[in-house]
Amino acid sequence: MANFLSEMNSTRNRLAHRSGFKFTFDDGFAFVQSAARAGADFSDDTIPTDKKNAEEWYRVDAIIQEVFQNTAQELAFVIEDNGSQFEFS
Repeated sequence: MANFLSEMNSTRNRLAHRSGFKFTFDDGFAFVQSAARAGADFSDDTIPTDKKNAEEWYRVDAIIQEVFQNTAQELAFVIEDNGSQFEFS
């Protein structure tokens, strides 16, 4: 998971700070597959496994949201498993 979190932070930085940065569906699908390998779960198994349907049904914006949202949830579980409390605000 640590390697994926580093990749996720780099992706977030590119999206947030590079004007005109184009994040294609191919980029998004590779990002989703990396998240899945790191242990992130998805609301629909199609997202990390079926590129054609994921592109048709979710597009790149929903895939990005799914990765960030579900990774945050995974981190919340780790934090709570270690005796702390995590609250989304």
